[in-house]
Amino acid sequence: MTAAIGMFAGLLAVLTLVFGAMHLTRPQGPGLFTWRPYGKRLLTVMGVICTVMGLSTVRTGLPWLLVPTVCGTAVAGTAWFVHRDLRLGRVGR
Repeated sequence: MTAAIGMFAGLLAVLTLVFGAMHLTRPQGPGLFTWRPYGKRLLTVMGVICTVMGLSTVRTGLPWLLVPTVCGTAVAGTAWFVHRDLRLGRVGR
């Protein structure tokens, strides 16, 4: 469970860094990197996947190294899918 909490904290730090950097470099128009469609979904996925992986490794005795692997892959995949959908204009579907 400690690995899941640490993974969530690390992913949250990266998310904050990206949104902060986009706000500093383009304060007038951040483009696709806005909180409403992009950040909210990523934060939700990060919370859910880290909680599920942390609890499942504690309950089943799986190695803790699965937590960063699965959480990182799931969040990166979600970021790619959300970014692709925002680019193609398929957010509301």
